[in-house]
Amino acid sequence: MGRRNTEGGFTLIELVVVLVLLALSAGLVFQHAGGKTDVRQAKVFAQELASFLKKARRTAVNTGGPVTVWISESEGTCSMDEAHIEIPEAVQIEDRNVRQDEDGVPYVRFDPDGGSSGGELIVRTGGNAVAVLRIDLFTGAIQALREAADITG
Repeated sequence: MGRRNTEGGFTLIELVVVLVLLALSAGLVFQHAGGKTDVRQAKVFAQELASFLKKARRTAVNTGGPVTVWISESEGTCSMDEAHIEIPEAVQIEDRNVRQDEDGVPYVRFDPDGGSSGGELIVRTGGNAVAVLRIDLFTGAIQALREAADITG
């Protein structure tokens, strides 16, 4: 009769199964972390856009001339005069009550008296709203909303 191996250890099949399970779980973790990176990137961009709009308003008031900020998703930039910021690939900008040129490119104009063309810019990633920037028509003030209740309302 054959002798049975009584030594402890793992078979090759058991090791392969464990490695496959580890690889699958690691893939899920990295995939989930990637989504959070997009949200973080969108939040940082929303802060940059708010600062950019505030700079445009200050420039209009300080120079005594109007300043226009163009939001071109097709070019992937928000720009005024020679300055611009890049729109990250994972970020979309929805505009509400914002003026558009004849090609449908949204823009916000700031006047020397501090007023603006007004409206809202909604920063999204993966279809979810991350931030809303409200531009006051009369004062040109930029209000950044981050709470889910504020964004949907």
